[in-house]
Amino acid sequence: MSLVLVSDDLSTTVNTIIITAVIITTTIIITVIITIIITIEKDTHDIVLYFQREVEMKDDIINKLNEELVKRETQFKFEQERLKKKYEVIMHLLIIIIIIIIISLLSLLLLSSSPLLSSSSILSSSLPLLSPSLPSPPSLL
Repeated sequence: MSLVLVSDDLSTTVNTIIITAVIITTTIIITVIITIIITIEKDTHDIVLYFQREVEMKDDIINKLNEELVKRETQFKFEQERLKKKYEVIMHLLIIIIIIIIISLLSLLLLSSSPLLSSSSILSSSLPLLSPSLPSPPSLL
């Protein structure tokens, strides 16, 4: 019986060693897996932080560009309105000048066709600016 006891003690000791080895190996594997998970979680957290910073930087750039766009659109509208008013003033002046020229030409036409003023001497004395005898303005060349 002593052999069986020794054999049972040896078997129990071997089983205990194997169980301990399995527990140690399992603990090591679990520790490695936990370390890997923690490392992956930290890396994921770092990646998320990196992209958050990048997105925030892009958002800042987009906001600045949007502000610049609004500013330029406002400037453009102001300049457009200013130029439109300037154009309208110039067009009104041109219309007035054209009307004055038409009235002057019609007056000349009426004066030249009038029987009382048909004499060229009367016409030339009445309208000295239109007289052909006046010297021409100096040339700019």
